[in-house]
Amino acid sequence: MLTAIITVLLCLPSDFLYWMKWLIAYLVIRYNNSKNRKRFDIYQPNALGNPEKLGFLTPQIEIDLESPQSEKHLQNSIDEVLFYGVNSKAECVLIRLARYSNQLADAWIYLKMADGTTYHLEEHVNYQDSENEESLIFSCGSLRMQAVSPMRRWRIEYCGSLIKNSESDENSQEIAFVKFVFLWCASSDVYDPTLDKNIKGFTHLLASKEWKSIYPPLQQLQETINFYSQVGNLTCTVSVNDKQDYEMHLFGDRQRNLGDSQMAATFRCPILVGYVPLNGFGFHLLSNGSNHFLGLESGFVISPDGSLNVIKKTKVPDCVFPNSSQKSIVSTVNGATHEITGLLAKKQIKLQRRDGFSEISFVEFSVANKKGYGLHFVTTFKEASKERDLPSIRISRPQIVPLVVKFTDEISLFGDISGGKGSSLGKLTKLSKQNKKFSVPKGVIVTTSAYDKFMNPTISSAIEEMKNVVYGNVEGDVKHVCERVMEAVLHTTLPDGICKSIVESLHLVFDGEFEGLRFAVRSSATGEDTDVMSAAGQMDTFLGIQGINNIFHSVKKCWASQFSLTAVEYKRQHGQLLNSPMAVVIQEMVACQVSGVMFTCDPVSNNPNSITITANYGLGETVVSGSVEPDTFVLKKNGDDAPTIEELTIGSKFQKEVMDEFGGTRLEDLSEDQKSVSSLGNEMALRLGKLAIEVEKFYRSPRDIEWGIKQNNIYLLQSRPVTSRSLLNSFELKHEFNTILRCERDYFTLANVGEVMPGATPPLAAEMCSKLFAKAMQKFAFDRGMTEIFAKRIYCPPDIFYNQIVMSIPEITCRHGHDTTLSKGFLISIFGRVLEEPEIYEIAKERFPYSMKPPLFVQLLVYKELLTYTRGLDVTRKNVENYDLPFMKYETAEETFNALMKSCSDFFEPAIRHLISSGNSSHWNSILFALLVKAKGCIDADVYSDFGKILTTTSDVESAEVPSSMQEVANQIVKDIGVTKFKDMTLEEAENWLNNSNTKSRKLYQNFIARHGHRCLKEFAISSITWEEDQKDLIKLIKASVGSTKEISRKAVKSYSELFSEMSTPLSFLDRLLLRCVFQNCC
Repeated sequence: MLTAIITVLLCLPSDFLYWMKWLIAYLVIRYNNSKNRKRFDIYQPNALGNPEKLGFLTPQIEIDLESPQSEKHLQNSIDEVLFYGVNSKAECVLIRLARYSNQLADAWIYLKMADGTTYHLEEHVNYQDSENEESLIFSCGSLRMQAVSPMRRWRIEYCGSLIKNSESDENSQEIAFVKFVFLWCASSDVYDPTLDKNIKGFTHLLASKEWKSIYPPLQQLQETINFYSQVGNLTCTVSVNDKQDYEMHLFGDRQRNLGDSQMAATFRCPILVGYVPLNGFGFHLLSNGSNHFLGLESGFVISPDGSLNVIKKTKVPDCVFPNSSQKSIVSTVNGATHEITGLLAKKQIKLQRRDGFSEISFVEFSVANKKGYGLHFVTTFKEASKERDLPSIRISRPQIVPLVVKFTDEISLFGDISGGKGSSLGKLTKLSKQNKKFSVPKGVIVTTSAYDKFMNPTISSAIEEMKNVVYGNVEGDVKHVCERVMEAVLHTTLPDGICKSIVESLHLVFDGEFEGLRFAVRSSATGEDTDVMSAAGQMDTFLGIQGINNIFHSVKKCWASQFSLTAVEYKRQHGQLLNSPMAVVIQEMVACQVSGVMFTCDPVSNNPNSITITANYGLGETVVSGSVEPDTFVLKKNGDDAPTIEELTIGSKFQKEVMDEFGGTRLEDLSEDQKSVSSLGNEMALRLGKLAIEVEKFYRSPRDIEWGIKQNNIYLLQSRPVTSRSLLNSFELKHEFNTILRCERDYFTLANVGEVMPGATPPLAAEMCSKLFAKAMQKFAFDRGMTEIFAKRIYCPPDIFYNQIVMSIPEITCRHGHDTTLSKGFLISIFGRVLEEPEIYEIAKERFPYSMKPPLFVQLLVYKELLTYTRGLDVTRKNVENYDLPFMKYETAEETFNALMKSCSDFFEPAIRHLISSGNSSHWNSILFALLVKAKGCIDADVYSDFGKILTTTSDVESAEVPSSMQEVANQIVKDIGVTKFKDMTLEEAENWLNNSNTKSRKLYQNFIARHGHRCLKEFAISSITWEEDQKDLIKLIKASVGSTKEISRKAVKSYSELFSEMSTPLSFLDRLLLRCVFQNCC
């Protein structure tokens, strides 16, 4: 039946068939949209008590989308992240990373500097860092991208070699060592090309394609357009060849591609992206689309205010030329048309990718006579191979974990079983079986399962006591409680099951002959020797241990060492668990003649082209501990060729550590001949260098390797990641919380916010306060139907610079229209003057070409609130005073956190009330100013003078009342007891006198506490304590005021007639009547 229907349809005229398919596709898309919710349609400003829907916490779906995708996804789909940015200096950056099966990845890096010099990555295919599989980190060789806050902030880091091309000689190439860290911050909503963005366009696309059934290939289309984009800022520091850091600030967008990767045939896909840095206009245009849907046109236009307008139709040129300009016309679904003219290619480069290649041109263009820069991509996708990459078989974690495992056991590779050091030795042992160029001394690992079995109530009780002291829950000496835990561990007998497992495993590994051997017994905590925390030297190692009872005791000493004061403070500093599961490594010791440490990158600059080897005679402990200055080799990597020695420094070594025949180790002095020559020969140094490169490739990350040599044989004793790579630099620490810029000519102000929050605000306080007011404002706007305002700010950070909350000046200037009298009055209420900088108004008009005029019913609400905004303030104040802090009733941190998040919207009412009161107060000031201007006919000195006179006479500003009241208390103290007597009092004596003396000072002081006791310095900081709770901080301020007494003049209450008679502005009867109505609302 179905076949007959299709046959009939195919025989119909093509136009009729097209429109039949068009109608079916249209109805299917409409039905699909009504049944399926958009993936980013998450936030609901009125979802009170829901931290995810309100935006206090990142929703799990966003975390999942931003995370590296599963191996199953990679079999058929792309997992790609791409960033680009430009600025008015014609600087540009393009960074792309795509993940594939079996830990493969490919990457692009393209940097263009202001002088025309470019840097790009030559080796595009590399491996992902397997140690970051469970995190929000994407990696490809030396390139790492991390979603610090999904959909909001990313960190992009690179430390490695790039090809340098100069502007003057494009044919000359040289290798440069480049380090950069880019911080990307979202400045827009998400462009997600779901089917409701351009319904008619997608319907046409489906109708034009051949169908295999009567149902349109909707799922295939959805898989093709499975990507999303956001506009954002890129700020960074770039260092070339270890020279001074160079700062870059760029504008562009980010694309996350998760679509179908199975290309049926080779095809070309042109993309054009660009930005006008001077006004914030930009675009991201794609035509031709996928090979499944040729002719697909998608993308968006960025308005200067940050809103994204979906395109309806566009044509991206297939080629851009350096000498003949082209243009592109873009129309959006909201009816706007933009002409991109003067398209010229300034720089061109071809970048390879695993599924094809891209020809990329850095372009210059104009939009509305404003110059912009961008990139033109033409990607040629090759036909997908019929043979798919089969995922490698991974070892599954056993449900029952043995108490002891051997280095050769596959289970030893699990870090949560063997700890950081143990799992690394398991991997090294595995590599040594393949490589044959080195050996790993044999051994066993006492697992974290044994540690759990060893724990008893006595130890657990001591640990809980230590935690309470360390975390400040109870008072106590941290060192003392740490020693108590260590004593409890050492005085506990090792269970028979653990002892038996250790003995049996050692018998198996050493064929029953281990009693005469010497062992190194080392701690191996989970989280230790990882790229997050090395913990080198924080926990104990015991060398030269002989005899089974000594091994048992050393295992306990290792477990105890994680509770030493040094280890506990280190864990606190790195945010780690104080009682982390801990394994112990028992490894045969080799009496090495020379030992040391080597880094597969420069340990200071992280230059991956260098290998640093340090060496000394005997065991490696003298090098690891830093007790002697070792010999140092610096080797240079030469691609696939053998490394070469660049530098050798003979260290001032004077002793070595050797194994003692009676157990343990001892120090021996070096002979004069040994001191003056290198402990390591050049040939052996080169052998170690080659081995370092192979180990680095095996682990897929720079390594810190401990090694030893005995009778010309190399032993590798340990391999840990270099942890200094990802440390935050000073630029990041300075700018990590900064807000976004819409363009290079953006303006911000502290304005009156600086009075309430002077100086830098702690990050937690700044985020809490800004989020509270932002989310409250979004609910306020949403309830009034102003959904666009809500959508634009979902992913943008708070307006913060250098930890100070600021306000956008262009948004302030047009709050009541462009260049209106009300707007000028509003500016005076904020700045104390009308702004005269023409560029600010130019930016405001570009960003908001139409006045922000709300719907009629919203305007009516505004007028109503103008007259009634003070109503309900007393009720709100009482609600705040009676708030019972429900989140303080729980015992565990998790319960408290969950309760705190459910309470996230409890203070929306006072926040909205505060915003309404402040806004309407400023609005009344604007009306007052407008009335004075209307009466005078212009803005002049008389209007400013009368405006200020009215405000100082009629207003009662809280921020001015606090210092004047405090000074009044200080003045009365001087009258009651004098300056010297009060200043000589201790804080406790002064507090007692002010609260209990029979003086007028006591009365004024208690009145001050009653009115202003809820305040304090830095009152928005979470840790600040109010003056009422701790009066000593207030008394310090009063003591300072006592030394500089000055008279406080309380303003006299004047009648309206007196006020009008003092004004310079001529007033009619109607003016006086209107001003009487306005006076009482101004402040």
